[in-house]
Amino acid sequence: MAKKNTSGVAEFEAYLNAMDHGLVAMGVKKDACSFYTLNPGLVTSMKDALADVPYSGSTLHFVAGEPPPEALIRQIVRARMVENEVRAAKKRKS
Repeated sequence: MAKKNTSGVAEFEAYLNAMDHGLVAMGVKKDACSFYTLNPGLVTSMKDALADVPYSGSTLHFVAGEPPPEALIRQIVRARMVENEVRAAKKRKS
């Protein structure tokens, strides 16, 4: 289950109580929006899927009313869920 939290100006989702490793985050300013994947390596591995989406580091950039494709966001969230599941499993073993 995901849990919504606020950190500074960004709102983020945590998954599997991984508060130290949030799921994804969203930031909104007057003239721009940001979708934080919280994993630069994930963005790098998805560079082909992100060909039409401006990004830097682990952040996708867009303007309100023109978000990235929903399928892409779902793909990122699913990948982050798997990462958090693996992290949680390792934590349980230690």
